Amino acid sequence: MPRPKMAVIHINTCKEGSVAPTAMIAQFVANQLQIPFIHDKMSAIHHMDDYDILFVKYGILLYCDFRDELFKLYEKAGRIINLENDYTMAPDYRLTKRNESYEVWSNMPWSVEKHGGEYVNWNMLTWERVEWTNPKLMGLGYYGSYRPDRECYFEKYFKDAPYPVHVSTYKRNAMKFRDLDRNIKIYDPFRHRQQIQVFQMVLYIEDVFIHDHYNSPANRFYECLYNGVPMVFDKSCRNTFSEAGYVIDRFIVDSQSDVKKALDCSHAIKMLQHEQWYRDYRDELVSRFRKAVLKRIGKDVLP
Repeated sequence: MPRPKMAVIHINTCKEGSVAPTAMIAQFVANQLQIPFIHDKMSAIHHMDDYDILFVKYGILLYCDFRDELFKLYEKAGRIINLENDYTMAPDYRLTKRNESYEVWSNMPWSVEKHGGEYVNWNMLTWERVEWTNPKLMGLGYYGSYRPDRECYFEKYFKDAPYPVHVSTYKRNAMKFRDLDRNIKIYDPFRHRQQIQVFQMVLYIEDVFIHDHYNSPANRFYECLYNGVPMVFDKSCRNTFSEAGYVIDRFIVDSQSDVKKALDCSHAIKMLQHEQWYRDYRDELVSRFRKAVLKRIGKDVLP
């Protein structure tokens, strides 16, 4: 049986080799299967074809500079596989009306159950091995956007805190954090994840929606772990990590006083988390992805 013709599309225009998490997922699939990676107008024109299987990393069409080519590729594809890592990113109706085929290879088992597909923890893709440095910003750290579904936790741990709070975020989010507490120290977004090593400790929280809709541990879990940055977890994250197979009870917090106590023994927490959880997650991802390919597509697909 001939190998099916396949390609990967990253809908938001990006450069090849981009370190954006969504681009890394698309590039990973392209590399593993040795198939075209379509990510801008030039690559879309070059790889225009009728594909048996199209892996798609969905995005916002406004940020796609090859929409005409995308519509043609999508419409002609025999099978569409969504490389899903974010429950807030749904396929645009202008695509779904062109092709009814749809399944997910997703971080979220409930989404797989709903649409069909395979569970793949894409967040493991952020894993690296790096040298550790000593923290420079003492207190509690956080990096990322001001997500409305996490606002209650920002207030819980950042407002009038008895410890320094450091947040790395985009300018559009900075005022929201400052409105919460003017003492929060704001930093530009980190250009690479090793920069989080400046934090003494990082707060791990999740969207309220995730409490009863399981999603794999977020990128920051793996990023903090490989960078040697200790984490404390709000108690609402217990279900997520229990389902993922991690015991986080010793690192759970529920108040600012809990955080303050954890900061006093941050180095011990770092070493405990390293001892319990540090392993090569990228190898685990490769193994899980290859199993998904064998099950859903066939053994002749793998190079």
